[in-house]
Amino acid sequence: MELGIDIGEIDVVVFLGTPPSMKSFWQRLGRAGRKNAGACLLIDNEDLIASVGGLANYINRPLEPNWLYLENRYIQYSHVLCAAVELPGQAGGDARLAIFDTLPKSFRRLLDNELDPKEPVPNDLYELKQKAQAGPHQEFPLRSANEPNFKVNGRFGKSLGGLSYSYALREAYPGAIYYYMARPYRVVQFNFRDGAIRVCREKKWSTNPVRRVMVFPKFPDGVLQHFAAGDSFLIETEMQVSEQILGFNEQRGSKREPVHMYGPNSVYSQRSLNRFFRTTGVCLYFPKVNLQEQTANTLVEAFCAEFGIQDRDIGSGEFFSRVDPEGLVETRFRGLCIYDATNGSLRLTEQLAESFTRVVELARELAARRNEGSAVEQLGSLAQVAESLSPVTANLVRGEVLEKGWIEVISPGETGIYHGDGGRREEVEILGVRYTPKGAVYDVRSQDPNLKQSYGLRCVEPIFGVTKTCLWNPDTGEMKPQTGAHQS
Repeated sequence: MELGIDIGEIDVVVFLGTPPSMKSFWQRLGRAGRKNAGACLLIDNEDLIASVGGLANYINRPLEPNWLYLENRYIQYSHVLCAAVELPGQAGGDARLAIFDTLPKSFRRLLDNELDPKEPVPNDLYELKQKAQAGPHQEFPLRSANEPNFKVNGRFGKSLGGLSYSYALREAYPGAIYYYMARPYRVVQFNFRDGAIRVCREKKWSTNPVRRVMVFPKFPDGVLQHFAAGDSFLIETEMQVSEQILGFNEQRGSKREPVHMYGPNSVYSQRSLNRFFRTTGVCLYFPKVNLQEQTANTLVEAFCAEFGIQDRDIGSGEFFSRVDPEGLVETRFRGLCIYDATNGSLRLTEQLAESFTRVVELARELAARRNEGSAVEQLGSLAQVAESLSPVTANLVRGEVLEKGWIEVISPGETGIYHGDGGRREEVEILGVRYTPKGAVYDVRSQDPNLKQSYGLRCVEPIFGVTKTCLWNPDTGEMKPQTGAHQS
């Protein structure tokens, strides 16, 4: 109800719980009272209004700031491809490009190269380039930019809405109970290649996905902010995120069914669904504080409430890296990560890094109101460490400048991510690299151990902080290690 729906006959708005932000509160409240006097009933089931000193104080809270992040390279390039189609037919030379001067310089560089190609398209953007051949204006929806979109179809092909891939993994994965217009449907088929989800009517049960999240920070080249205290650190950085749906839990009234896992015996799916994307987020490494999942969720909830962010735009999980933040030491780091759930990032979590102490204190107050003693204790310990954090000056160690004739490739035996048709992502093992008349390819072993395939170098991406790379000479087939820091 925040879409500006203007139905004058609405007289009453009922809130079950307080909205996630004051902007949401006023937007939803504004649906009533268009033609006649309106009324609002707010059911404060978490005592938030009482905690801020009553209704008057709640209503007088300031609106949260808006955040605009223009550096998302995938959104940039999808717009570049559209602009490149339109511009050649216009007159005016360089003057026609002046309208883009207010955008980031990276947008203009991509556009200039698209209009007058002088450099190869970066590997992570190449998939968009291929997709745009069918017409960029039709291929890039405003809601999800470059991620796959799915149409939900019921009996006889009846349309029951559309979902981006990230929403489908929350609401319409194989076997899920998908609600449309308050009616429940069971997802019986998930066709990735065709972008179609088939459902049938079901009883009013509910399902929740069984998820596995792994985050791979880009240390050190992607570090945006770095704070440390002893062996603890808080780092905002670029990263890759793998979100896998392995199965689901189902509840029928008060009865919880056994967990359904995908695999050979599943009637819904033979394999997990994986969303692998690039974004930014905040890595929290506090070895002396045992942050449990409930405490981490409270931290995310407090952050979203303070900055007016929808929880669907934020994700959390465990980060993993084989190198330290400066890229100097081969080790193993694991810790909590809170990240932007949008491919390419909206950099919402920048505010978490800058206001971490305040967010921890708000989370502790929230846990105290709920009488969550364990979370209060953990957040208290976290607050003590957070207060001692101080900025760290970057001391980046970059990879070597490549010699002429040598190409950086994934080392044999290492794991990479294959970018398949339609946006599918799959983990593959690199068996070797070779040159063919159609270009250089990786020989890989996929999830099927009996199937060996070959993919172009552009189609397989190394995993930050995990995948080791080396130098390869296409003319001689020779390989040699890279000098300096661990490469990925």
